[in-house]
Amino acid sequence: PVSNLLWVDLQYAEPGEKEAVEAKLGIKLQTQQEAAEIESSSRYFETHDTIYLNTSFLTGEKGKFTGHAVSFVLKNEILVTIRNADLKTFADTVKKIKVNNRIFRSGLQILISIFETKIDQDADMVEAIAKDISSISREITLNRNLEEELIIRVSEFQETTMLLRENINDTQRSISAL
Repeated sequence: PVSNLLWVDLQYAEPGEKEAVEAKLGIKLQTQQEAAEIESSSRYFETHDTIYLNTSFLTGEKGKFTGHAVSFVLKNEILVTIRNADLKTFADTVKKIKVNNRIFRSGLQILISIFETKIDQDADMVEAIAKDISSISREITLNRNLEEELIIRVSEFQETTMLLRENINDTQRSISAL
């Protein structure tokens, strides 16, 4: 029954699954293209009873980061998430719910927990990058020789820090809008 439902996580959802959720909950889900829209004005909007929010989550492996669009719909205390990526933030949120499900009484509480977890993980990524940049800085200072490999690594770190900055700004805008 819908009355006990708090969260529907549509990960790699098929069109039929999305249509079933739309019909059951009386909502319109966005496409991945709509969710990835760059304009900040299209990343958050409300109707009289529903909140729509689009944001990006970063995944990183071996210093390479990738952004993944995620859509959130909150209606009648039910949260719907739409994503096409395995995200540690979501897995960690599920763990929190399993450990202490009594504190999660609404989709809004789950949404807040997802963002708390996202912020913690973003901070961890910033710390890891800071350590790597510090290591390269020491290497450059000691060697005083800018080999091509070091220049490439510095350039990669610049790109990574820009991605992280954009991700953190996007999170800040999302939370402010909420």
